[in-house]
Amino acid sequence: MSREERHGQDKGAILFIEGGRAWPTELLRLTAHQGYANVHVDDTEHVRSLVRSGGVVAVVVDVRSLGMLDVLALRKCREDSPSMALVVTAATAAPSDIKRALDSGATAFVSWPAPAEVILAALGSASGGDALREERTRTRPFEPPDRTPATVFTREEKRRLREQVFRKANLDGVDFSSADLRGSIFDEVSLRGSNFMGADLRRAQFLKCDLRGARLLDVLLDESGFHGSCLANATGLTEAQIDYARRRGGVFVG
Repeated sequence: MSREERHGQDKGAILFIEGGRAWPTELLRLTAHQGYANVHVDDTEHVRSLVRSGGVVAVVVDVRSLGMLDVLALRKCREDSPSMALVVTAATAAPSDIKRALDSGATAFVSWPAPAEVILAALGSASGGDALREERTRTRPFEPPDRTPATVFTREEKRRLREQVFRKANLDGVDFSSADLRGSIFDEVSLRGSNFMGADLRRAQFLKCDLRGARLLDVLLDESGFHGSCLANATGLTEAQIDYARRRGGVFVG
């Protein structure tokens, strides 16, 4: 079962999977104001057929609604439509929740409530790009975020992030301060303005990541990699660490 809300110009549909929850009114108003059709779906059972029918630019689901069958269904949706954004939300989340979201093919993980800019960035986070991404980025240069880093992980959860894999996700502005990220892999992840102050990044690998404006004061680096990652406007690194990051594939312009 699904129901649809249309307001003004139709730029495509965003599927909101209910899963027994009601989506915040301000979120629905934001997407409707942008000219997108809000389609409410009870569960993931019929999502794939809706995606295959065309016109779906994003799917939004709460992490609490993701069972194993849901993960598989959403992964198939992303395979069917690589340019579609898949946004997973949560008030707070354990590392296992993040992993389950990324396993489903999520392109972004958002801690709600979040500023409008974060929501629009998440909706435009699919690797193939879409109208939402185009509208958000048109002629807008990079600006370091002035908001407080998003609290996705508790202090205890940060101690258990070792050897996690984050792939093709939007984690802009997330607070990783003092986290144990030894051996973790960030593969094509957007981390603009994220806070890594005091984090243990030994053996961590950042592959084609966007680290512009990241806070990196007092991080630990050893066997860390930054292949193809942009660290322009990143702060806190010593001269020796900047040289190390460059030698390990990082770039500081762009």
